[in-house]
Amino acid sequence: MEKVRLVYRRTQMEMPADEEELQLALADGVEFYELLSPEALAGGRIKCRKMKLGEPDESGRRRPVGTEEFEEFPCTTAIASVGTKTDSEWFAANGIGLNERGRVKVEAETLEAGDNVFIAGDAQLGAATVVQAIAGARKAADCIVEREALEALDNYSHIAGDYMRAVAKRGILSDPQCPAKECTRCLECSTVCESCRDVCPNRANIAISVPGHSMRQIIHIDRMCNECGNCETFCPYQSAPYKDKFTMFHNEADFGDSENSGFLLTGGRNVRIRIDGEVCDTVIGSAEIPEGINDIITAVVNDYTYLLDI
Repeated sequence: MEKVRLVYRRTQMEMPADEEELQLALADGVEFYELLSPEALAGGRIKCRKMKLGEPDESGRRRPVGTEEFEEFPCTTAIASVGTKTDSEWFAANGIGLNERGRVKVEAETLEAGDNVFIAGDAQLGAATVVQAIAGARKAADCIVEREALEALDNYSHIAGDYMRAVAKRGILSDPQCPAKECTRCLECSTVCESCRDVCPNRANIAISVPGHSMRQIIHIDRMCNECGNCETFCPYQSAPYKDKFTMFHNEADFGDSENSGFLLTGGRNVRIRIDGEVCDTVIGSAEIPEGINDIITAVVNDYTYLLDI
């Protein structure tokens, strides 16, 4: 039986995490183990030292202190989350300067921190998102490619842009490989984004297959959204998907309380639709509805009836 365990060296009370997200994880069956600090992973088992809480540290939380007792768990995959402090001593030893906030000093346009040294991600930004780290890496890579007069690797150009291949990669943790094959781990976000679908904790952004469209379309389910803003934070296109994606409503009150472009089924093939602020009551397939929007509504009614009952 598959299990997900969350191991933490302090207690739940000291955890610097959003309480709602923690409770959602526990409700999903994640097992929480406190006062344990992982020390070794071998033979399919992870070894954790038992901890106790000591005096408060600089963060105000009680410092975890190790004991001589251990606990072990079976483990097939371990994901470490160990903080975001910059290793200032390592950078200093390599002649790379930091600013007053402890972040690496870089040239804004190239992210160059020294002679042919480029820095992206948290060391340059501070705690940020994966999307922002990817954007920084792309900026640095573009500079390197131009400076060195390089071309894209052939084995990457052969796979980039393949929609079904990109979709098949989603949700798969792929281990590092030899450098020549590293590009095969790329999720090809420029081919298939769907970040708003992946990061929504309530699954309010749904990818549906629409006949006549080569790519899946994202629709927003108003009833499932609590406007947490997660999709906006992670969107690489400076969009707020919970506001901008075509939205499905379940009742007139929700439709009236929103400004989103979207639709409400009002009985049979009757539909109330709002596009760019203009509202009309019509029927599915009507010429009043743009063709692409008609396709989405029709797909929901024909192939995704479960969404009507959410």
